[in-house]
Amino acid sequence: MAKSHEKKFNWDICGHERIASFLQSAIVSNKLSHAYLFVGPAGVGKYALSKQFIKSIFCLRFDEPLPCGECSNCQQLEREMHPDVYLIQRLIDEDTGKWKKDIIIDQIRELKLKLQQTTLLSGYKAALIPEAQLINEHAYNSLLKILEEPTAKTIIILLTDDFRKIPATIVSRCQTINFLPVASGVLENYLLRFEVEAEKIKLVSRLAHGLPGRAINLLRDEESLAQLQLNLKFFSEIVRVSSSRRLNYLEEIINWEKDETQNAAKIGRLLDDWQAALRDLLLLTQGDEYHIANAEYLKVFSELKEKFDWRRILQVASLLQTARELLQQNINTKFVLENLIINL
Repeated sequence: MAKSHEKKFNWDICGHERIASFLQSAIVSNKLSHAYLFVGPAGVGKYALSKQFIKSIFCLRFDEPLPCGECSNCQQLEREMHPDVYLIQRLIDEDTGKWKKDIIIDQIRELKLKLQQTTLLSGYKAALIPEAQLINEHAYNSLLKILEEPTAKTIIILLTDDFRKIPATIVSRCQTINFLPVASGVLENYLLRFEVEAEKIKLVSRLAHGLPGRAINLLRDEESLAQLQLNLKFFSEIVRVSSSRRLNYLEEIINWEKDETQNAAKIGRLLDDWQAALRDLLLLTQGDEYHIANAEYLKVFSELKEKFDWRRILQVASLLQTARELLQQNINTKFVLENLIINL
């Protein structure tokens, strides 16, 4: 591991320089925590930065900026095949073919056994858990034992976009790092590296609401950008009509698949877009037109703002959060969407 305080790093980051500097200093000084909790909204950059952090710890070319991206460790990590780095995710239910609703105790017990074994390459061991809020209660208790008695040269990184669901006992044993949305100007400058027309970069920078991962996806995927605009259209139409008429939109809003995992992902993006619409409505109720992201919908949202006082905005925000929680519990996706649009 690099010892020199002049050590350089080769991290591709957008707007999280202070966090990067903090983690890089820990690498240089060899004062790594045994557990980190990265907190922030989905798409803000937690996962991307955690991968660069891990690569820098495991990189074999200490005389070059970390990570080098070329050594055997970096290559194995890029392919998610390094024998001493464990990615803990929800499993697929073999009977239903769906994602299980949570991370179970057997997965954490297996992780504990792996962390206790001698490293295959005589270095660090690391575990990355991208959806830490989905660890169930029994699994949390097992994880707590790992955190209370950490093995040497072991690092566990938990990522969450819902801090409320992480038990206080877990939080107290982690180095918590909060990721905030990136300023639109910083995000726009970062996106200039992509060979895309300036107007599209400006549009995407607004629509991403400070989330670099979301911005890159919108920039690279024309269908995602078109779907976002369509989702906003559906929102503006649905909230105008009666509850009885809203069910007519059920088949239009989502192009339903046989795979419920795909349907859940589509509804997840829909919820993101409707939450963005709600944010713009909130700004408009405060007389702020300058900061709304969906400038193309300024006229439509201006007409809708009379229907959205503080009480209704809070009500809809609660409905969107409930829908997210139902999706995480593997509730039938059509039921989740039907329940949402009837009550909007």
